[in-house]
Amino acid sequence: MCDSKNLHAEIIEEDDIGEFFTSSSGTSPEEAADRIKVMRQQEESMLCTDYLSHNFGRSNNLQRAVDVDCRTKMCEWCYQVADFCKYQRECVGIGMYYLDRFLCSGSTGARAALTDRKLYQLAAMTSFFIAIKLFESSNSQIEVKTLSQLSRGCYSEEEIVDMESQILSSLSWRMHQPTSVAFVHHFLTLLPTHRGHDKVALQILLDVSLYQTELAVGEYELAFKRPSSIALAAIINAMNILGKEHFTELEKVHFLEILSSAANINPASFEMQNIEKFLGFCLSKNASEEMTHALRQINVRQHNSDSTSPYGSPTCVTDSYLHTAQQ
Repeated sequence: MCDSKNLHAEIIEEDDIGEFFTSSSGTSPEEAADRIKVMRQQEESMLCTDYLSHNFGRSNNLQRAVDVDCRTKMCEWCYQVADFCKYQRECVGIGMYYLDRFLCSGSTGARAALTDRKLYQLAAMTSFFIAIKLFESSNSQIEVKTLSQLSRGCYSEEEIVDMESQILSSLSWRMHQPTSVAFVHHFLTLLPTHRGHDKVALQILLDVSLYQTELAVGEYELAFKRPSSIALAAIINAMNILGKEHFTELEKVHFLEILSSAANINPASFEMQNIEKFLGFCLSKNASEEMTHALRQINVRQHNSDSTSPYGSPTCVTDSYLHTAQQ
C-alpha cells in the first residue's frame, strides 16, 4: 500500500545535527511543545468510535452491510489515486479520517452508508475528494466531473456534491484535525540530538515512523485510536528497530519523559503497548526490500565505524518484528 522511496537519507552538514528535526517540522522545540498541547486537546474532541462492531444489526440485508474489508479496499484505491495524481499521501489519511468520523456521527446519511456498499463507496471517494480540495495546491485540484469519471459512471456529479454536503454538515465543518503525521513531526522536534547521532539514522527514524502512520491508515483497528498514540508508538518502534547502537536506553527514556510531560501521554500504558505491537506486526508484513536494505546499511555503517561495538550481523526488521508480533 505504502511506498518508501524517501528511505535513503541525505547526509546533512555535521553542525546541523541539533536542527535536524526542527528543520523537518518547521517549528522550534518550544513551539512544538505548545502546539502539541493544543493538538492533544483537539484530537480528544474528534475521536472516532467503533462504528462497525454492531453494523450487522442495522441492516436487513446482511450481505450488503459495510465491513472492514470495504474500508480496506477503499483505502487502497485512494492511495492508488494519490500516487497516480502525485498527491500528498497524507491526504489519504485525512480523507479516511473524515470518512470514519462521518460514519460514526449517527446522521441519516451515515446510517444509510453503513448499510449500502454503493453509498459507502461514494462517501469514501467524497471524503478523499474533500481532503484533496483542502490540502492540495489549487493547480492540482480534482474536479467533481473527474471524480465522477473515476467512479466509471457509478455516481453523478450531483450525487457527489450532495454527499459532500452531508459529510461537511455531519462533521460540523471541523476539517482540520491533527493527524498522526503531524504528531510525528512535532514529537521528534523534542528529541534531544547531538553530534554522536548518525544523521542517516535520524532520517531513517523519521521515515520509518511516517511509514507506520501510512500503514495505520488502512487498519480499521486503529481508526478509533488517538493519532498522538499512533505517532508515539510508531516512533518507539522505529527507535527499537534502529537499536541501542543509535539511541541508548537512557536517551530513549529521557525522550519519553519529555514527551510524557509535553503531551500528557503515558508511553507505558497498556493501550500504547498494544498499538506498538500492532504497528510492529503491520510493519513486518509490509516492509519493502528497500526499507530492509536501508536499515541493514545503517547498522553495517555503525558496526564498521565503531570497533568496540559488540554489534554482530544486522537483523532484518521483518524477522525481528515477526518474532515480536507472534509473542
